[in-house]
Amino acid sequence: MIDYTNRSQAQTSTYDEGLRAHMLKVYNYMATGLGISGLFAYLFMTVPAIQEPIMALKWVWLIGIIAMAFLVLPRMMSMTEAGAKMAFYGYAVLLSISIAPIFLIYTGESVARTFFITASVFLGMSLYGYTTKKDLTSLGMFAMIGVLGVFFASLINIFIGSSTIHFITSAVAVIASIALTAYDTQKIKQMYYYFGNNASMAGKAAVMGALQLYFDFVYMFINLLQFIGDRR
Repeated sequence: MIDYTNRSQAQTSTYDEGLRAHMLKVYNYMATGLGISGLFAYLFMTVPAIQEPIMALKWVWLIGIIAMAFLVLPRMMSMTEAGAKMAFYGYAVLLSISIAPIFLIYTGESVARTFFITASVFLGMSLYGYTTKKDLTSLGMFAMIGVLGVFFASLINIFIGSSTIHFITSAVAVIASIALTAYDTQKIKQMYYYFGNNASMAGKAAVMGALQLYFDFVYMFINLLQFIGDRR
C-alpha cells in the first residue's frame, strides 16, 4: 500500500523549498538593484567625469528613463531572464541620477540611518506578506489609490507650495509603500504558484518581483527621508 501521507509531505517540502529559493532569488535581485542605484548615485554626485557628460545629455537621460518605464519594463516577461535582468539593472542605473541629490540635501549619517530604518520596516512587512493567509488584494488597491492621490496632489502642490500638503502627501506615501510591500510580496508568491513548473517563466517572474519590491523600497526610503532626514 502506498503511503500518500508521506508522499504529500515530501511534495509539500519540495514545493516550500522551491518557493524559498524563488523568494531568495527575488531578494538578491532587488538588493543588487538597490546597490547599483546607491553606488551610481554616489558616483554621480562625487565624480565630475561622470556627472558632467550626463548633465550635458540630460534630455537623453530623461527620454531614456521614460522609455524604460513605459516601453521596456512592462515587456520583461516576454524577454529572456538575462534580458529582464539587464533591463532591471539598466533602469536602476538611470534612476540613480534621480536619487543622487539626496547626498547634497541630507547628511550622510541621516541617509544611512533612514536606509536602515527603511530596511527594517520593509523586511517586516515583506515577511508579513509572505506568511499571512489573508488576501491582501484590498490592501494593495488601497495603497495604489494612495500612490495616485499623492502623485496628483504633488503636481498641484508644485504651484501652491504648501508645506502642509507636502507633509500629508509624504505621510500617505510612506503608508502606501508599507502596504504595497506586503501586497507585492504576496503577489510574488502567487506568481510563483502560477509559473513554478516553468523554470524560464519563474526566472523572469523573479526579476519582475524584484523590480516591484525595488520600487516599494525606494519609494518608502525617499518619503521617510523627508520626515526623519537631517538637512545639511
